[in-house]
Amino acid sequence: MKHKTIFFSSFITISLSFLAISQAHGTKAQPEYKESTVMAKYDEQYRPQFHFTPKKNWMNDPNGLIYLDGEYHLFFQHNPFGVMWGHMSWGHAVSKDMLSWEELPVAIPEGDDEAIFSGSAVYDKNNTSGLGSIKNPPLIAIYTAHSDKKRIQAQSLAYSLDKGRTFTKYSKNPVLDLNLANFRDPKVFWDSDRGNWTMVVVKASEKKVAIYTSPNLISWTHQSDFGPLAAQGGDWECPDLVELAIDRDKKKKSWVMIVSLNPGGIEGGSGTQYFVGNFDGKIFQPSQNYEKPQWIDFGKDNYAGVTFSNMPDSRTVLMGWMNSWQYAGSLPKTAWTGAMTIPRELSLTKTKNGLALVSNPIKELKSLHVSKALSEKNLKFKGNHSLKVISGRELDITMTIVPNKTGKSGINVLSGKNEFTQIGYDANSGEIFLNRGTSSSSIAIVELLGIQKVYVGKQKEITLRIVVDRSSVEVFGVNGQYAITDIVFPDGVKSDGISLFSDDNKEVTFKNLTIIKMGSIWR
Repeated sequence: MKHKTIFFSSFITISLSFLAISQAHGTKAQPEYKESTVMAKYDEQYRPQFHFTPKKNWMNDPNGLIYLDGEYHLFFQHNPFGVMWGHMSWGHAVSKDMLSWEELPVAIPEGDDEAIFSGSAVYDKNNTSGLGSIKNPPLIAIYTAHSDKKRIQAQSLAYSLDKGRTFTKYSKNPVLDLNLANFRDPKVFWDSDRGNWTMVVVKASEKKVAIYTSPNLISWTHQSDFGPLAAQGGDWECPDLVELAIDRDKKKKSWVMIVSLNPGGIEGGSGTQYFVGNFDGKIFQPSQNYEKPQWIDFGKDNYAGVTFSNMPDSRTVLMGWMNSWQYAGSLPKTAWTGAMTIPRELSLTKTKNGLALVSNPIKELKSLHVSKALSEKNLKFKGNHSLKVISGRELDITMTIVPNKTGKSGINVLSGKNEFTQIGYDANSGEIFLNRGTSSSSIAIVELLGIQKVYVGKQKEITLRIVVDRSSVEVFGVNGQYAITDIVFPDGVKSDGISLFSDDNKEVTFKNLTIIKMGSIWR
């Protein structure tokens, strides 16, 4: 693996009034604050080693994911002042590979009665907005401006002429205001077939996604609303609309509407559903039956995921917030709050029930493989089988199980004294499962316990890919048709054991087992 070092630009004293937002157009100066000059260890007990986390303080939704001039940009909902939600601003990090991130100063800080809520970013290469030039087109952030005093959410712009290092708020903000209290999370993309910008934005409490078009990112025309449909147990949030290839055939594509909601997820908390359908530039129409929701992830900790814009290749890559509003403010105390999921490449595949969304870790993850630590074929055993030759808290595991007709079989990770996290296949129910009920011997947060599972049917053999990173486990099954993402908090720093199990007292076969140790993006 290549050793990667992250250099942070925000160790020195930062004045928000000059840092990110130009005072042009009469924008008021923001209060000055000082960042700590102390380097984060990046080796704390629960600090992920290859998932992005801020150096310190609160983070939630990913915002403005975009590629530009050799850099991937990750903006994110951020409280620069503490580890709990508040003072919503846009944090900022850049990367060459979507894995190793350099955290930059706050990009768009809160204003007077203006919290900077979620949104997106686009590269206006033809300068349709007039906010840059043909020689130096602007990077434009489209965000929700939230006013506590007015109890209104409206859509506003900020633009950058230096690759996102500084932003200027548009002088005539907001650009889209319906005088609604819950109107947020604009995702904007260039519709090359029709030659205009398209925005999907939620009327959250109405469980609707509104579709708008614009020639210039400033004047917007309402075209249609989508919803309510399928899961409606909470506010709809963070929509996205993407066109994906079917079974990797670029000539066969379909559109997918992605909608997060909270509460009302599959496990009662935060969740993200999707709809496959047709889009004519104005109206999105589902092409399949959605009486029941289709979920992007069957765990509890993948929320508000959106895709990168302006990708340098044909991939569609999504990143989500690896947490849940059910307990995000009640987790074990750390210097930071919140992590992002592994970036996941999206596609569609044909199944007997129609088109299904597929998500798998990006190929770049292999660059962090330290070595092929363990590889076994046709491993047979009864009961429990300890893998004493290998241990670790940062792992990339692939296993193919030939299950018995009854019982559960799989793998235990992050194992220590009286604690472990269990992943496997249940032949009785035909389900993939992730059991974090025993992942900590002390945590008593009810919502952090229990089993997350998804029905995949009876399988003669089943392959699971499991990505473990200290305080998280991500499971991908049936070639990525099913994902389960959960955060975990083992008590022991030495809870790094690994073992296999089968609970029906019959010999089970692991056709293939590969366990690879992962390197750190922080060192």
